[in-house]
Amino acid sequence: MKKILITGASTGIGKAIALSLDQQGWQVFAGVRTQKDKKNLQAGGSKNLQPIILDITKKEHIEKAVLKIGNSLDALVNNAGIVCPGPLELMPIEDARKQLDVNVISQISVTQDFLPAIRKAQGRIVFISSVSGMIVFPLLGMYAASKHALEAIGDGFRRELKKWDIKVSIIEPGSMKTPIWNKTLSRGDSQMKKLPKEKLQLYQDEINSLLNGASEAEKKALDAKYVVDAVIDSLESSKPKTRYIVGPMHKLKTIVARLLPDSFMDDQF
Repeated sequence: MKKILITGASTGIGKAIALSLDQQGWQVFAGVRTQKDKKNLQAGGSKNLQPIILDITKKEHIEKAVLKIGNSLDALVNNAGIVCPGPLELMPIEDARKQLDVNVISQISVTQDFLPAIRKAQGRIVFISSVSGMIVFPLLGMYAASKHALEAIGDGFRRELKKWDIKVSIIEPGSMKTPIWNKTLSRGDSQMKKLPKEKLQLYQDEINSLLNGASEAEKKALDAKYVVDAVIDSLESSKPKTRYIVGPMHKLKTIVARLLPDSFMDDQF
């Protein structure tokens, strides 16, 4: 039975990946944050599904996970991540650091510690990025910075690990139907309340646009199964893609962003 570790599996995309691969017969180790998340995930899976408490920012959690999983791992899906929204001018530096710590530094930390086991199994690595890894939306600059960095990290690992035939793929979802919308808006609201009103007024139009845009995007969001399908292909295909852009509209947006000048994209926001 092949073994896989999925980080950030408490809800949303990570949970969907964990349950789907569990159904397909993988030995799934699913990183969650709380005992409640652990029980909820176990209730939806088979006896082979093993949720583990894993805060990827804590080295001791990663080390315990390595000991539990053992010296061979067929696949690692780096899915855990957060969104810290807000104008870059007003972004608290501690929030900017947290955004990069969770979405970038901790992804490297997890991958480093599991690489000996992945190398032994000649396994695969998947990074869950975002279309924000290619397109920067107003008030999501810090999040986009983390995803741009994750794209580079994925490319770096893929090229450095090529000689061991360890395949590395990057998944780039757009708007998906997951709890991240409510979490993002809640986090953004909490951040904005810390700021003086006169500073908030500088970006009130953009804030209103983000709130309205998030509401509309949630209505049009794709089901998480599309990301699950991309992950499965990256794990099982003999020649997986280096990048999977999830959703036809998202593919179109990224093509436009790559081909047209920055000035054109700037005018879209």
